[in-house]
This record gives sequence, C-alpha cells and structure tokens, in this order.
Amino acid sequence: MSVALYLGEPRCGKTTLMRSHVYGSRAGVRAFFIVEHRPGDWDGAPFTVAQLRAAESIPRFCRFPGADPREVAQLAIDVGDVVLVDDEADGLFRSGKWHENPLLQILKRGEGGIPNAAGDNCAVHALLATHRPANLPADVVSLSQRIYIGRLRSFVDAERVYREGWLPDATSALAAQRLLSSRAVGAFTTWP
Repeated sequence: MSVALYLGEPRCGKTTLMRSHVYGSRAGVRAFFIVEHRPGDWDGAPFTVAQLRAAESIPRFCRFPGADPREVAQLAIDVGDVVLVDDEADGLFRSGKWHENPLLQILKRGEGGIPNAAGDNCAVHALLATHRPANLPADVVSLSQRIYIGRLRSFVDAERVYREGWLPDATSALAAQRLLSSRAVGAFTTWP
C-alpha cells in the first residue's frame, strides 16, 4: 500500500475511489486513520486525537472530524501499523518547517518502518488526495508509489501532470489539459 496520491478537481470522484480502496482493503494493518473534512464522507468511529491516545482498543476505521491533519499523521506514527487517509491533504503539505512534518517521515520511512511510541518498528501508509497537483511538494511526488489522476481543468495542474510524465498520451501541457478536462466523473488513470 505505502503512499498513494489521488489527484483531481472537486467532485471528480476522488473520495469515492479512496473509499473503495479503504473499505475494500485486505491490508494487514491495525487501523485506518481518516482525517474527516466533510461530515458524512466516511464511516467509522469518531475520535479526537486525545481520545484515541487514551482508548484501550482501536477500531479498524477511525474518523477524526476537524482534526489537525499533522496531529493525526503523528498519531499514525505513534500507533504504528496504520494507514493515514486524508482526502483534502493540502493541510498536511503546508508546513512552515517541512523537515519536521510527520508526513515527511511517513513518506520517507513508512513502508520500511518507523519506531512507534512503544519503540517497535512499524509500517505507516498514506492515502492522500488533493485537487491542486501543481502545489504538491517534490518530496510528496517522488516518494509516492501510485498516483490516481482524475479530471483536471486548470492549465497549471495539467502542466504538472505533463511535466511529471503521469499522462503518457499527452504530447504537450495543452494536450494534457484537453485530455484531463474531458474526463468523466469517476474516470481515473494510474501512474505508474
């Protein structure tokens, strides 16, 4: 599983695709920690970060309505063997001190294992979505194992998709914009 990105404009089907991956997953992980931005998008028990830290057991699906996504990312590291899910991950990418952002640890070391709060080496995975791929930090892109690309209309986003080579059929940024903007809701390609 490791790190996957879901890219596309609002209402193109990113959350629907992520939900199918999360709820259909057979991954051998302890739990999915879901940063919930809009009520009703996700199923699972609602928690605050403090409540989950104090919980005696952790359900398979944990929602964190309105939580700071960086705090949930740090919690994912501290618990270990979990998947961080954020379908509006821009708040995770923005940080005054990127080198201290817990997401960077997950990107760089999550698959191979990061010491959790108990000192055990645990895998931490991430499923992250954004509607502005042009704003993705280079580390996020280069350390992702899978990218799902849906409908995008913005030229600057299409240019990033073209420049990164995520749309092999595009012969230019303008051609990428035409191809991406004509996609139907729910239509995604994957890279690699």
